[in-house]
Amino acid sequence: MADYIKYDKDGLILNKYYSVDGSNLTGNILKVDRETFKSITRYHKVKDERIVEMTQAEKDALDAPIVAEQERINALRASIRTKLKDLHFTDEEVDYIISSGV
Repeated sequence: MADYIKYDKDGLILNKYYSVDGSNLTGNILKVDRETFKSITRYHKVKDERIVEMTQAEKDALDAPIVAEQERINALRASIRTKLKDLHFTDEEVDYIISSGV
């Protein structure tokens, strides 16, 4: 049994398969050694049948939707905080409401 990764046409790693029979896998599959398998993060991709680390620009592009969503949530929390303060809630009450998701 060996370790494999499945990747898309752009080289983004879609899945990792630990100790499997590779004959059952379809698509873009690459057999990797155990050390490489363990070291793969979301910031690795396949290029020329090798595992490589993404450039900083690629990492930033991959993280952009996550960062945008976090910024949206932070703006929403700030808006809620302001509205609750306008209703004369204390800082402690506001913190509780926001942190508990009430």
